[in-house]
Amino acid sequence: MTIWTNKEGLIGSKKRALAAGLLAAAVTATSLLAAVEPAQAAFPGKNGTIVFYSDRTTGEGVDNPEGDDEIFTINPDGTGLKQLTKNDLEDESPAYSKGGKQIAFTRNNGDRDIFKMNADGSDQKQLTFNDVTDDFAVWSPNGKQIAFQSERDSTAFNSDIIKMNALDGSGQKNLTNTPDADDLSPNWSPNGKQIAFGSDRDGGFDIIKMNALDGSDQENLTSTPNVGDFLPAFSPDGKQIAFESDDDIFKMKADGSGQENLTSTPDNFELEPDWQPIKKK
Repeated sequence: MTIWTNKEGLIGSKKRALAAGLLAAAVTATSLLAAVEPAQAAFPGKNGTIVFYSDRTTGEGVDNPEGDDEIFTINPDGTGLKQLTKNDLEDESPAYSKGGKQIAFTRNNGDRDIFKMNADGSDQKQLTFNDVTDDFAVWSPNGKQIAFQSERDSTAFNSDIIKMNALDGSGQKNLTNTPDADDLSPNWSPNGKQIAFGSDRDGGFDIIKMNALDGSDQENLTSTPNVGDFLPAFSPDGKQIAFESDDDIFKMKADGSGQENLTSTPDNFELEPDWQPIKKK
């Protein structure tokens, strides 16, 4: 989950305002709009291009006269910049599939919907069709499904975690069904059997884990009222979860035990943990 700041300051809900220390003061949906984008899962393999979004208007190969957000790729050494989307809409939150052949992203086409495209920008396809926010798409480890957050089943701009078939957007299923709470930023376990996410269903934001198949066995792993726990990231072996809590980086076992503050910097922001996969020699 790359902490992003999109132009509307919007992730489809409230995350960044809360994480910035406004948890107690900001309670309404309109006052809790976020400006953060979570880091995507990294799949093991050789390093390839880096995908990101930008409102740049200049540079070799850049064709963005409107200065809106577009999806780009670049080589790790900073060469080979390529613009993948070209329109007058906001394209944001890109995420590579396992194998790197496709990219899921969010397009603001009046609301916000999930799209996908080939890694070269071709065959752009809309996967969700709603008049509310669908945002922050993440691929399952086998590349067959995409999880994302959506406001479709709420009347108060709250999000649920939805999953769908990555091929064509079919089989969309609400896994959380909490219309009075915000469920945000899903992250798949390495074996694809579980999804962790942040939720304010029990007061402050906590890390929740559930069965990725049907949303069953939802379990609050942190249970810290009035504290913001966000952006869970499973370790490559699936045995631990890193997350941010009140602007520090924590880790815990996948069952919620052994919670440990890794940074302890009360005067600084420590955000968006992610794990590096280490290949066996």
